[in-house]
Amino acid sequence: LMDLVLHSYRPEDIDLVEQWLRGLLRKPRHAAQQTQRWWRDRVLHFLLAFYEATGRHEAFLDLCWEEEEDARAALKFVELGQVEEARRLARQGLGNAAAHQALAERLWDRGDTALALEVAEVGLRYQDAWRAPLQSWLAGRWLALGEPAPALRSARAAWEQAPSLEYYRLLRSAASLAGKTTS
Repeated sequence: LMDLVLHSYRPEDIDLVEQWLRGLLRKPRHAAQQTQRWWRDRVLHFLLAFYEATGRHEAFLDLCWEEEEDARAALKFVELGQVEEARRLARQGLGNAAAHQALAERLWDRGDTALALEVAEVGLRYQDAWRAPLQSWLAGRWLALGEPAPALRSARAAWEQAPSLEYYRLLRSAASLAGKTTS
């Protein structure tokens, strides 16, 4: 729908449409009005996708700041090769453990293993539903690095927070690497 909004205008009118959409985001948020929040989220995600598709990184980051989308900004910084900015945002907090895991995964994939582990560890301060998966992810990375003590610590924490067959197997792998047995 949003794509249709932009493509139904002439190219020279896109700036006006963009200003209009940004104006919609500046209206006060009404938490009680579910429909308005849904549309607001749609406008935000459309504008971010539009800025990303057109390579307007500064506009993307500005909108992230305005809308408190630090996790998206951190991912964009990694994409742009500005990992120190991503680290700074992660240290301030990205809102939940899942956001920290997404950033850590991106950093790990680009070979920034130490920074990925640091970002993930910072995400453990959140006591949310995504903490156990983050612990599991960390345990897997520590196992891949051949580090038994942190692997065992993370696997045990994941198992204690959300017992599952997957986390039990991870705990057994970490214990095996550490030369210990689990009960």
